[in-house]
Amino acid sequence: MSGFCAKRHVIAVIVPKGGQIGLGKNYTAFNICENPQKECPRKEGEDYTKCREICGQRYHAEELALAFAGEDAMGATLYLKGHDHCCERCIDLMKRAGIRAYHVELWEDGKYDDTQTPVKFEIEEE
Repeated sequence: MSGFCAKRHVIAVIVPKGGQIGLGKNYTAFNICENPQKECPRKEGEDYTKCREICGQRYHAEELALAFAGEDAMGATLYLKGHDHCCERCIDLMKRAGIRAYHVELWEDGKYDDTQTPVKFEIEEE
């Protein structure tokens, strides 16, 4: 039975160039675990190995959203909610897919706080 990560509920939304979040064509994905745990097995500072090996989390939300968007990712913006950063692997995937910018917004205790301002990152062209 799959379900959400015990530590973080992460949502990635890709909005194609010229679009608006929540309107029209958006691509949304979550960080789903194939074997969710009641408590996160990772200790502070550990990498994501236990996420894959114990919880069965095969992909980050960003990866799945990119797969769903396909060619529509070119020139799009990615919004990541529920985490404080994108890992280097996901940033590299976004660059290769043509994502032009991404926004990161952390939810405190898994709850959305609409007073927070998302942090915006521009993806530098190589």
